[in-house]
Amino acid sequence: MKKIGVLFVFAMLMMSVFAEEVVYAPIGLGSSDETNFVFHDGKDFYVANQLNGNYAKIPDKYISASDGHVIITYPYNATGEFKLITVLAIPGEYYSLKMTYPGENQKRSEAYYEAISGKSNWYSYSFFNKNVKTSSTSHLSETIRGNKVEYSPKNLFKFITYIDHSESVNPYSIPWVEGKDDYGIGESITFEFEKEVSAFNVINGYVDSYNLSLFKNNSRVKKLKVENLTTGKSWLVDFEDKIYINRIISDAPSKSYKITIMEVYEGRKYKDTCITAIFTDTTWWRANEKASTYYKNFKSGTLVDFNDLNKFPYIDPNDPINGK
Repeated sequence: MKKIGVLFVFAMLMMSVFAEEVVYAPIGLGSSDETNFVFHDGKDFYVANQLNGNYAKIPDKYISASDGHVIITYPYNATGEFKLITVLAIPGEYYSLKMTYPGENQKRSEAYYEAISGKSNWYSYSFFNKNVKTSSTSHLSETIRGNKVEYSPKNLFKFITYIDHSESVNPYSIPWVEGKDDYGIGESITFEFEKEVSAFNVINGYVDSYNLSLFKNNSRVKKLKVENLTTGKSWLVDFEDKIYINRIISDAPSKSYKITIMEVYEGRKYKDTCITAIFTDTTWWRANEKASTYYKNFKSGTLVDFNDLNKFPYIDPNDPINGK
């Protein structure tokens, strides 16, 4: 895609996600004291270095936005060495996630297919919403490289791992895929969390950072009916056709919900309609107020050129405090 097209699509992707009140949300899942982390203000991406107080706007040449997804590249170490990491950015108003992006030429390992088919023990790890009770009216099953893969509703709640008080995106996650021969209009998922929640988050479509074409090649939800099974109330939720986190606000706290496919964006190759993840508010990042404070702290730091992000200011070796 030509650069002018990239910038235009990127602006549209980012600005359409956020409300009028800008939310400054770090991108990632894990400890909030990561050395370098990326955040955005609904328009631009920045990267901050917590060790030296520097922050920098990520240049346009390190951002690629097309076909419903955003790929960004940024420095990730603080040793003065300029190393880069490339990720799939999944923006959201309250949460923003990053998934490792290996590049279009990297293929999934055999271990991946063994994991998603249940032959390996990856799914014995903890998941953030591990005790959700769930069912669906249908789901797809298929055999890949001799491994039977079930695109069941349980997959939706395995997108985020939770180990030793930190969270990360599960590299072996796969979506729920409805199992009908058509686009799955009317197919539904019912789920019950351990505790009442007043909101939950949905990532639509088939999101795989190893194969970004799966998002548009398969069908995605355009409109969902959401039902609070405690109050009996239902409402419709629209989805934009891009990879982002859609936060669904409930009419009242509840453990139990049902979502039903009402309309879809038709896939380029397949009719199968997919949803990648459903998750509640994680411990890593709870609200936009904290995100805004985090952002403002770094905005009071030193704005530097992207290439100087990891450089420390000069320290006089004779300084009695910092020079030794």
